[in-house]
Amino acid sequence: MDIGLSLILIVGCMCCEAFFSGIETGMISIHRMRLRHFVRQGTPGAALLQEFLDSPDRLLGTTLVGTNICVVVTSVVAASLASRTLGEWGEPVSAVVVSLTLLTFCEYLPKAWFHSRPLDRSRRFVRLLRVAELALRPIAVLVVGLTRLLVRGPSPAFSKPVPFVTREDVKLLARDGEKNGVLSPEERVMIHRVMELSGKRASQIMIPRDKMVVVNTETTLSEFFAKARESGYTRMPVFDEAQGAFTGIVNVFYALSPQPLDTNRTAKDFERPPLLIPEDMPVDDIFPRLRRLRQPMALVTDDDGAVIGLVTTADILSEIVGKL
Repeated sequence: MDIGLSLILIVGCMCCEAFFSGIETGMISIHRMRLRHFVRQGTPGAALLQEFLDSPDRLLGTTLVGTNICVVVTSVVAASLASRTLGEWGEPVSAVVVSLTLLTFCEYLPKAWFHSRPLDRSRRFVRLLRVAELALRPIAVLVVGLTRLLVRGPSPAFSKPVPFVTREDVKLLARDGEKNGVLSPEERVMIHRVMELSGKRASQIMIPRDKMVVVNTETTLSEFFAKARESGYTRMPVFDEAQGAFTGIVNVFYALSPQPLDTNRTAKDFERPPLLIPEDMPVDDIFPRLRRLRQPMALVTDDDGAVIGLVTTADILSEIVGKL
């Protein structure tokens, strides 16, 4: 083989190895939720990317076989060329030069390039990977088959796909949806707030004890109605000064139900047992519990059982949609 043909073969194999190394890293780095969004939109190349990622044997079989063939051919041809031109120093010089060149230009740089924008750049070259897969399929199938026989596959418990969506996945989809006109800015903000709310505790969204509007057990209905009109609240915690504790929650509508109405009766006569929740209870658990028990208000307690605030369904909803 003449020198010109040898150089062409070396450069060609190095380019192919750079392609296989880079696209493998790029495809493994792709954000799956974002890819599914592009697939639904019909973005060119997205469906083929999804097909490869759904069959990792095809992806890894093709890239590993292609990479190894290119490395072997490059090393052999470079060693032969160096021996003819440099004599006995040819092989060691070839080993050093080829190793440094492959590591820099065929491994590190292409991997970094694909990793910086994995979805966009992998999408551009995925059809070329498809062509390589068809060309290398006989060898790749043999290698994958032998690997499966040696490893005997993963245990059934680990072979089942487990769908998992993180908060960041949902936030990313919301941002993409806003950019593409699927969601309004307000809807995107609401989705982000829902994701952020799921990590909060009762103590982070409650109305503190010193800002609560409360009534005493001896507060008359006329005084209670006046306080309700002034504050705008229809429900208030009832505090028993003798016990030094909250004993219930009184509702304007409960107090108005008896007829004829006696405004001299006290809040204690109409209070209902309060729902108590710990301060570290996740908001994810508070809202379903309030709905299940049909309680729009709960008192928040500390480790000693003392009431330190209250939470309502309106407080939780305002964290999502803003001030109600």
